[in-house]
Amino acid sequence: MEYSKELKVGAAIVLAAVALFVGIRFFQNLPLFESTYTLYAKFDDANGLVSGNPVRMKGVNVGSVESVDLDPKSQTVRVQLRLKPDSYVPKESHAKVSGFSALGGVHVTILPGPRDNPRLPPGTTLSPPETTSSLSRLTEQAPVLI
Repeated sequence: MEYSKELKVGAAIVLAAVALFVGIRFFQNLPLFESTYTLYAKFDDANGLVSGNPVRMKGVNVGSVESVDLDPKSQTVRVQLRLKPDSYVPKESHAKVSGFSALGGVHVTILPGPRDNPRLPPGTTLSPPETTSSLSRLTEQAPVLI
């Protein structure tokens, strides 16, 4: 039995689409057929972060960056994070951009909140950790030093 050219072309297209899907999921280190856990993060600067960069928590890859967009109103960077479904990100967690863009090692680091806290619901936006500058810490400690 001879197959028509249309059937062969159709089968090739379907196989290519399946291979593309499997390849993308594989290289993003995500499960093939399981749903993912989506969170968002806001930053003042993306520091070279792009779609596909890893997301790490305590040094372990837990997902990847899905998209990086600039919010025109607030002028902040909004990053969509696709995490493995079994990732446990507790409330009071924060996110920061880590690594060096010149070396290509930029990733998002999730700083987990207390383990006793409930898991963040999908769609939650993580904020960067509060940081104080070295100068402000020095001025706070100045009376103690004098």
